[in-house]
Amino acid sequence: MSNMIREIYTKALLAKGMKTTLSTYKITLPNTCDSILGCWIVDHHHQAKIRDNQTYSVGSYDVYLWYSYDKNKSEVFVSKITYCDEIVPEKLDPKEINENDETISTCLQEPKCIKATVIEEKEIEVELEKIMEISVLGETMIKIEMRDDINQIDPNFIK
Repeated sequence: MSNMIREIYTKALLAKGMKTTLSTYKITLPNTCDSILGCWIVDHHHQAKIRDNQTYSVGSYDVYLWYSYDKNKSEVFVSKITYCDEIVPEKLDPKEINENDETISTCLQEPKCIKATVIEEKEIEVELEKIMEISVLGETMIKIEMRDDINQIDPNFIK
């Protein structure tokens, strides 16, 4: 019976991380705001990046702010928000993460408005929340033992 060790190179999940982000932004309106009638977020685009062995969720979305002014008029103001959030993944493989590894960005909860407050006549503060997940895929090695004692294979192994 001769045993040989084989090395198989494959792509596997190296690290995975998730982060809930609560962000506050100030939006300046063209008119004096009487009240906020609504706030919603659309057009969310995101991707995962690796820089200096750190993983980031990078993206943007549009904040639509519906407000009233001059006591009887209303308008929707659109503001584009960009972000770059560091997400520290849990390493599943001892290999170091680098820029050559593949990254997958998943939005577990789309950005949503938690709170919108008038802080000055033309300035609104919005609090937004989102949950992002990053997966890092890369090449890794698996070692297997090759055996030549074929007579000892259990035919019912995969039943």
